[in-house]
Amino acid sequence: MTLRLLLVSLSLMILSAHSQCVVRVGSVEPLTGPFATLASQEVSGFRLWEQAVNDAGGLELESLRCRLEVIVYDSQNDPALTRSLYRQLVEDDGCTFLLGCYSSSHGQIASDVAEELNVPIVLAGSAADSIYQVSNDWTVGVLSPATEYYVSLLNHIRLYGVSRVAWISESPTFTTDVCGAITALAPALGMDIVYSAVLPSANLTSELLDSYLTDLIATSPDVYLSCAYLDVTTTLTMLAREHRFSPSVTGITVAIGNPTFEQQLGDGVNFILGPVQWDPSIRTTGADVFNGSAADFAAAYELAYNATPSYQAAGGAAAGVFLQTAIELVGSLDQNLVMSVLKGLRFSSFFGEIGVDVTGANRAKTMVALQYNRTSQLEAVAPSSVATSLAVIPAPTWDERVDDDGWYDTAGEIVITTIASILIVLTFATTLFVAVNHKNPVISAASPPFLILILLSSCFLYSTTIVWQLYATDASCAILPWLFGIGWTLFFGCMVLRTW
Repeated sequence: MTLRLLLVSLSLMILSAHSQCVVRVGSVEPLTGPFATLASQEVSGFRLWEQAVNDAGGLELESLRCRLEVIVYDSQNDPALTRSLYRQLVEDDGCTFLLGCYSSSHGQIASDVAEELNVPIVLAGSAADSIYQVSNDWTVGVLSPATEYYVSLLNHIRLYGVSRVAWISESPTFTTDVCGAITALAPALGMDIVYSAVLPSANLTSELLDSYLTDLIATSPDVYLSCAYLDVTTTLTMLAREHRFSPSVTGITVAIGNPTFEQQLGDGVNFILGPVQWDPSIRTTGADVFNGSAADFAAAYELAYNATPSYQAAGGAAAGVFLQTAIELVGSLDQNLVMSVLKGLRFSSFFGEIGVDVTGANRAKTMVALQYNRTSQLEAVAPSSVATSLAVIPAPTWDERVDDDGWYDTAGEIVITTIASILIVLTFATTLFVAVNHKNPVISAASPPFLILILLSSCFLYSTTIVWQLYATDASCAILPWLFGIGWTLFFGCMVLRTW
């Protein structure tokens, strides 16, 4: 009896220990302000990782499994608040590890706090090289550094003979790092920088952006690259469309592949290129809670959020996966051991290769260049090892992009389509009238079968004017001659037969 009670007591103690084992990981994100959309997407990646880990039984340590708890605060885009909240996560909330926030300016603050408190941090959305220009003891990141963003894209587009490069950059460190690298790399690839500008840090009105873009257009570049965040990229792209500015190559950062950008621009995104850290279409292999598969992560994300994941969301989850892998390899929560493993760890994941150098930067991963095709779908065009399509260079002019302005949204298109639709309805009504009254002497004398065929052939001919204004897809291009051919053959065939 005593032995049985002892065993029961030990079992309850073990179960209690398992239930009380919680690993807290914290992050501070600018969920209010200009970075709110992308920061929210990054947090959704944290949450999906948290759910996947806990659904699998928790973090696997040497002797037990622990539930994962991710704590996230809103910094309201305030640097001072970012610093104080990161300290609160460690000193008051009991977070053993930290995850980095969206934007390099906030990521630098997060790194500084981690270095001060000797707490491991994995940066999920900070790529500025300045963060990694010193040997960090407690900071690592999963993104490729900013200076490597346009490397694959520039190496690829030079094969198409383009030579005149112009760029516009926002003022934060990340974006200036990206465009600064263009200035160094383009001449080495035989291309000239014909225009470069860094935007002011505040009051970026549409009028101000338009003045910069107008100056850029005046230099007649065949390559236009922007280094900007989501809102500015969206505005610049809309302005380029208004100016009908269509260089051979248009490249953007951050917004490429982002659902918000695609929703706001519609088919205005077509033929734009851009470097990405990750995309659901990229083939990956590895071992993590998402089976090392970009497609599996995307499926899990769509199930959880009913949305396509951006690379910001994937980066958030990848930071968690990187930290989880190190913790489970160590088998404990010893911060020094975990940090030493993070610094030497290289592995394949759903996010691609992750492996940091002595500064903590992930230089194991190659940026992928994507391009929107004519139907607004993204395709990988570089490097060749992951390419799924050839780049369309030079890009069609705006006037050549048949699908740019949508379906029937100009006055002329609307009038023509309305008239054709009315004629089709009237023709069908007349056909029905002839069929119902075919025994009428007047109609009967005119041969009702021929009348009906002639009327139906008119419907085919009228419909060609509608199809003519559809998106130029394989289907619309194929059906147009069939409609015209059938309509013309029936109409004039009946006329000839009836006459002879």
